[in-house]
Amino acid sequence: MPQLDITELRRRGVQLLAWLRSADGLAYLALMAIALGVRLYLAPRVITSADLLAYEYWGELANTQFLHVYSASLAPQNWAYYAGYPPIAVYLYGLLDKVYFGLGALLGIPLIHDVRVGGVIRAYLKLPAIFADIALLTILYVKALKVMPRWAAWLLSVTYALSPGIIITVIFWGQTDGIVLLLTVAALIFAMRKQPIWCGVMLALAINFKPQPIVFVPLALVYLWRWGGFRLAVRAVIAMAVVTIVVWIPYLLPPHPEALALAHNISLLETAEGLTATHTAWNLWYALGIPKVGVATQVLGPLTLSQVGDALFLLVILIALVGVWRDPRPVRMWAGAAIIALAFFTVMTLQFERYLFPALALFFLAALYDRRYWPLYFTVSITFMANFASELFSCACDAYTTRLSGAMQYNLVLHLDPWQTGVINCIALVVAIAFFLWPRAEQSEQDKQNEQFLAQPVPMLRGEGVALAPSALRGDGR
Repeated sequence: MPQLDITELRRRGVQLLAWLRSADGLAYLALMAIALGVRLYLAPRVITSADLLAYEYWGELANTQFLHVYSASLAPQNWAYYAGYPPIAVYLYGLLDKVYFGLGALLGIPLIHDVRVGGVIRAYLKLPAIFADIALLTILYVKALKVMPRWAAWLLSVTYALSPGIIITVIFWGQTDGIVLLLTVAALIFAMRKQPIWCGVMLALAINFKPQPIVFVPLALVYLWRWGGFRLAVRAVIAMAVVTIVVWIPYLLPPHPEALALAHNISLLETAEGLTATHTAWNLWYALGIPKVGVATQVLGPLTLSQVGDALFLLVILIALVGVWRDPRPVRMWAGAAIIALAFFTVMTLQFERYLFPALALFFLAALYDRRYWPLYFTVSITFMANFASELFSCACDAYTTRLSGAMQYNLVLHLDPWQTGVINCIALVVAIAFFLWPRAEQSEQDKQNEQFLAQPVPMLRGEGVALAPSALRGDGR
């Protein structure tokens, strides 16, 4: 891979600055100011779950018992603190912990580890997820600019930037779903560019942060295989394997590999949460009125509830894979990823409300190519908001939400009950699959130009008096 020279880097910087001074760029800066302003204002003020406390604790362990993080995390005897994420999450919070308290010691500032009372550390630990939000929002806005007027692109991007479900996940809950979503979107973009190494690296980073993004791996690999050749798919797999091995090396050491401790922790966490059809996700199982039925319960002959959910989900994956195998257009990739994300949340068991998080951005991207997906984007945004807001209200663990009356809380979730929201999510999934199976037969000339443009390696940034061609913004990257 050729190294980027200083002259080329300087030229790109000049072009970027020129774009930022254009009308499109100024609108982008306003969008970023709104998104960052809301997040940075709330970040030190709210905390509503034990997740952020657990992350800070893992960071401490990474700096004191690096080779035994997973087994050592059992010491508090509180299952909420058990380390249940793959190593990259441990490395990230270990690094954040080291930088934060290292700078505090260097500057002579006394700092505390307790996230419940420390507003600064509370906001600090949310910064990676906030920056991931901003990066993904940048992708959505720049792509939207190429297919619609500036005002429309800006307003639609604002709906994502200020989506209550997104803000609750990242700021109130302190969760990291935005980080793995950004990595997943990057992986799918690299797959469409036919850059298998980077695709494999992004997938490995996402999966080794949280395991859920593994559901998108077949989509990326099948696309590479069909439209780039079998060798490209193999290269992506090799890149995934190499990164995964490197990430896991410290926890594969004998005689007692910590990887086994992680598996044990996950088992303990699942048992503590309850092995039921759904945890807090308003999905198919709420729609059927069986949210708390055990996953091992036989529901269709010898098939257990979890096996039925798995079968339904595998059917959706198969539909998505056939779609990208037959059609290389970006709309098929984004729509396929969107129905996978929605199906994972809707029909799989043991789901939490935040697992709907990826569907919002993926439907946004699909809608840029096919307008039929915009209603689905807004539908899942609303159901996600209602589901997560209700969980936020029911926990009664935040000063902002506890001031609201029960009637006000019910109004804020639009009077949606769990079974009703589950039905809506099921209908949205069926409609999304129907759209995917019957894509628009004809495209306008403008639509074709838009798809050709959006399939290019790097979007063109075009402002007043400056046009940045993709070749001016990318290295070889192959």
